[in-house]
Amino acid sequence: FEELVLPPEVLQEVQHVWAAFLASTETMESAADALYCAIFDASLALQSLFKTPRAIASMKVLAGINSIVNTLQDPKGLHIATETLGYQHFEIDITPPRIALFRDAIVDLLSAELGSRFTSSAMMGFRILLNYVGGAFVYLRNHFSRRLQILASSWSIANKRNLRMAEVWDADGSSCADSVEISG
Repeated sequence: FEELVLPPEVLQEVQHVWAAFLASTETMESAADALYCAIFDASLALQSLFKTPRAIASMKVLAGINSIVNTLQDPKGLHIATETLGYQHFEIDITPPRIALFRDAIVDLLSAELGSRFTSSAMMGFRILLNYVGGAFVYLRNHFSRRLQILASSWSIANKRNLRMAEVWDADGSSCADSVEISG
């Protein structure tokens, strides 16, 4: 996936609105909880994706969004942050409809919390940013899942081979592997 470069005025609006959202809450935990509730309540389809306790999941959501917003002015850094988040969400079946639900829940929350401070430029920027991140997650899963399956399969075969080799050792710790042939 390519690097995202937003126009400077849109980039500034996104970062300004994010800072305003964080400042509008009493604590980082309350900001995290508001994000979590917005996403969790957006759809039953999203609720099943949360496997960790609410306090942990909410802080992970906040940290993820914070990292992408804070690296927005650095396309390479944003690419790396997005890639890192993508690998952390590899086991989740991320689809375009789920991306839209997630994006819209966050945009709706920011709009409700910030009112007129959530400008059309900031809204557009957040929509582009969250589409970019979601699209990158789909790209990473589609392009790297087969490679990871091959690695996992190879690792499993190697571990089975090692287990069989360990079984060849005598009880006194001496090896009798020289007389045993192990096939894949």
